[in-house]
Amino acid sequence: MVLQEVLREFNLIRVLTVPMSPIIKLLGLPQSTSFLWIIANTLGLAYGSAVMFDEVSNGRIRKPEADLLNYHIAISHSNLEDLLLFAAIGVSIPWMLGIRLIIAALVVWARRWYLSAKGEVFI
Repeated sequence: MVLQEVLREFNLIRVLTVPMSPIIKLLGLPQSTSFLWIIANTLGLAYGSAVMFDEVSNGRIRKPEADLLNYHIAISHSNLEDLLLFAAIGVSIPWMLGIRLIIAALVVWARRWYLSAKGEVFI
């Protein structure tokens, strides 16, 4: 959390998240979830959930946005750690990463479609 505050203080979170903007949009996620997406995919859910809780409680991200991110990271999280472990036993990294990201994106877009059909357009 200290590193996160240092990144925020020196505006380095923006430096990390701006290049991710096209990918985040393609995945159906709001731009405000970029930093959390990076954390969840590199460090996993344990630390990522603490960061998400902090972001929501400080008002930097809204609950509906965090909800969409939760749908995504429930399927595709800890990609750095998990994929390195599976690569050690010979599993193809592009196949595993691609399938995880595609399914997660489909779930998020389906959730967005469902919410807009109910009239709950918030993003």
